[in-house]
Amino acid sequence: AAVSGLSGLESGAQQWWRGWEHQGEPLLASNQINITAITGQTVTLPCRVSNLRDKTLSWIRTRDLTVLAVDLIKVSTDTRIRVVHNEGTEEWVLEIRNVVSEDSGRYECQVNTH
Repeated sequence: AAVSGLSGLESGAQQWWRGWEHQGEPLLASNQINITAITGQTVTLPCRVSNLRDKTLSWIRTRDLTVLAVDLIKVSTDTRIRVVHNEGTEEWVLEIRNVVSEDSGRYECQVNTH
């Protein structure tokens, strides 16, 4: 069975950050990606953010507003979840191993600012 979900790389609340890059504020990629995974496989949900600096990046599962991770720190007790980030890159990836149909839904990465 296929597990289908939507990775929202920028929530509506953060869209106003676009265009502020010249001020050194965080800038999230604005595209949304539909990802389909096969049950039991690993799915990776990408998030690209520039100028993160001292801000934190959170991964949220929107169906229940669960915070899954903050930066590289996993908040969720789900052992299948982790965040991958290579130092010096703008790419943050939420990885869910052994996906099941209950994982379907929308996931967002958010930058926490004032």
